[in-house]
Amino acid sequence: MFKTFAATSLFALSLAAPAAASGLTDNFDAESPGSTILNYNGFANFDVGNGTVDLLFDPNGFGLACAGSSGSCVDLDGSTSDGGQLTTKAFYSFNAGDKVTLSFDLSGNMRQGGDDGFSAGFTFQNPIDVLAYTLGGGYGAAGPFDFFNTPSIATSTTIGQAKPFTTYSLSFTAGQAGALKAFIGTSSNDNVGPILDNFALTIAAGVPEPSQWLLLILGFGAVGATMRRKSAAVRYA
Repeated sequence: MFKTFAATSLFALSLAAPAAASGLTDNFDAESPGSTILNYNGFANFDVGNGTVDLLFDPNGFGLACAGSSGSCVDLDGSTSDGGQLTTKAFYSFNAGDKVTLSFDLSGNMRQGGDDGFSAGFTFQNPIDVLAYTLGGGYGAAGPFDFFNTPSIATSTTIGQAKPFTTYSLSFTAGQAGALKAFIGTSSNDNVGPILDNFALTIAAGVPEPSQWLLLILGFGAVGATMRRKSAAVRYA
């Protein structure tokens, strides 16, 4: 009996305990250490589309800084005056109820180029229900919003010229299992674009269902009761 209750409790715990988060974290420092490369297209984790981007090393001869004034970062408006987009090479899988968060550090352009538009979001392998879509950080606070059977979702806005590095975030709860790619790009096309650093895509298990917590509580309660009965039987035998 004790083994049965213990097994039930362990099973319940495995259901209730959140799984380790997955996703992608990339600060671009490993791309080409010490080098600034214009119109760069050799990213380990990203494809470049819709134009070009520059890989920057801090310090560089252009007076452009990365977050923390060190390492590498990306000028989203490459040196062809045709702003580009970074999209993750891989699809990242998620389960129903998982929370998906994209965050990144972005600064306004640093060369008197005016405000720049940019867009960030997700493209799904198959359409899904996006629940509680929420914006935070540099976006301000907006949401939650729900979108049903959508193949992609994105938020577009502008970032002011010379605005310091600010963390932006987009998050949602998955309505069903699926897979996605994350992206960020700019509509700037004057060779003076926003600077991207510290890209992070995180997929974390959602909060366990109440029925799972109930099973866990009942299982451990049964184990405790069994142990007390066995203890009493030994004491008075």
